[in-house]
Amino acid sequence: MNKKSKKSIDGSKPLVLAAINDEDLWNELKGPLEERFRVRREIDGLRAIDVLFLLRPAGVIAESGLPGLSGILLARLIGHNRYTIKLPVALILSREYLIEEFWANDSGAIDILQRRNALEAVRSLEIAISPRTAISSDDWDRAEVGLRAEGGPVAGVATDLEDQLISASILARLGEIDFAGESKLGSSQNPIPDFIWKALTALSTVLEFAQAGVTLWDSNELFVVENEVFKDVLNRESFVKESLSSAKLYYRSRGGPFNPEVTILPAVQRKLPGPTGPASTFFALPLSGRRGNYGLLSIMTYKEIAIREYYLHTLSLIGTQLSVTLERALFYEEVRKLSVTDPLTRLSNRRAIISRLEQEFRRSVRYRTQLSMALCDIDDFKKVNDRYGHLAGDQVLVAVSKILQDSVREVDLAGRWGGEEIALLFPQTDLEGALIACERIRKEIENLSVNYQGNEIHVTMSIGVSTIDSDNICPRSAETMMGLADHAMYVAKQKGKNQVAGFNEIVDDMVSMYK
Repeated sequence: MNKKSKKSIDGSKPLVLAAINDEDLWNELKGPLEERFRVRREIDGLRAIDVLFLLRPAGVIAESGLPGLSGILLARLIGHNRYTIKLPVALILSREYLIEEFWANDSGAIDILQRRNALEAVRSLEIAISPRTAISSDDWDRAEVGLRAEGGPVAGVATDLEDQLISASILARLGEIDFAGESKLGSSQNPIPDFIWKALTALSTVLEFAQAGVTLWDSNELFVVENEVFKDVLNRESFVKESLSSAKLYYRSRGGPFNPEVTILPAVQRKLPGPTGPASTFFALPLSGRRGNYGLLSIMTYKEIAIREYYLHTLSLIGTQLSVTLERALFYEEVRKLSVTDPLTRLSNRRAIISRLEQEFRRSVRYRTQLSMALCDIDDFKKVNDRYGHLAGDQVLVAVSKILQDSVREVDLAGRWGGEEIALLFPQTDLEGALIACERIRKEIENLSVNYQGNEIHVTMSIGVSTIDSDNICPRSAETMMGLADHAMYVAKQKGKNQVAGFNEIVDDMVSMYK
């Protein structure tokens, strides 16, 4: 350092570096600071680092939400470096985020204050500066040389990541994800896992995680995406354990059981600039929306720890945007379910059945695969309503629906066709397979006992089954396939009820109507 630079910091008042970007905060602190110190203000964290080693102030006051380099990392770089550890730093938190306060506590700052108590930072700095032993010129020089030898206190890395954030437009990427678009995971039943995978894939373009996860309270699930770049050092069990442990802290106030099912989504492969270190860093950010906290974003990285800690501001922005877009996705899925779900039985409604039947019918015709469907009717259901009342009938219908829902495969569909009639779809299943499945269901219904106000109610079910003949394309439409199943069901009724009948039992002249 030249003589001119050293002379510039001499004077009756000690020099303080104020790394303050927020204008309201600066206007609040400017007067009290200038009464006690000579002040040099910088509005960018990276610039503050350069000024720090150029002017060598007696103390630093910084806000956490600085652009370029967060105030938390600025404090950490000073407080954890053996050459600058004597330099007092007062830190003001820009946002009342739990994770921001957590990292700030490990920054080495002499005082950490919320924004509303910012003026106290000036007094803390005044007390800390006077009795402290000054940093020697040799220590300053060694600190400056050492940090710049590593690229200028991670400034290069910070700039690279900030540029990537802008170029990748992560906020736009998340906002543009199509909730109703084509699934990348091959499942249209629940689009939420697909959306989470798309969101974390977009996130990987600007934040190089080794593992990332989203825990959702309502569905009691943890979705995990791993980065194949780190496949040799990944510890899935440890990450899942850490994610669930953090999630419990936020979930505690909701009450009820918490044992999420873990789903591993397809991996990403993303390598970003910056040194990789052996130590891992774990972040957890709550996902909050209009109705409060509904989940947790968890991230594990193997980058150098300081690089990730400075990025808290950016990480907070990403977490906020992910919260907004994920809440939109959950709301969309809730509305979609309401539009295709029967409110009493929670089965698919008639509209959803017709849509799925037409979709599966076209697929069967195109690929010459088997498709079967069944129409089920509770025998003498009117007698149940007349004898016990409609509330009893509803309870029976719910119990029967649960048996049907639990008895079909994930690829099948159980839906309420209307009244006491329930439709079943069996993709890639021939007539024999469908008849076997329906006979099993019939027996379970026959053994069902529903207790209503001390009364044991027993019911039976008649089931009709139809199958598309892929060789002759018969029946020729989804509508006629439903008609055949309906007629087969009445055959079962005519044979004495509590039976399963296939469309092949319909008299020949009736079958010819559908050819």
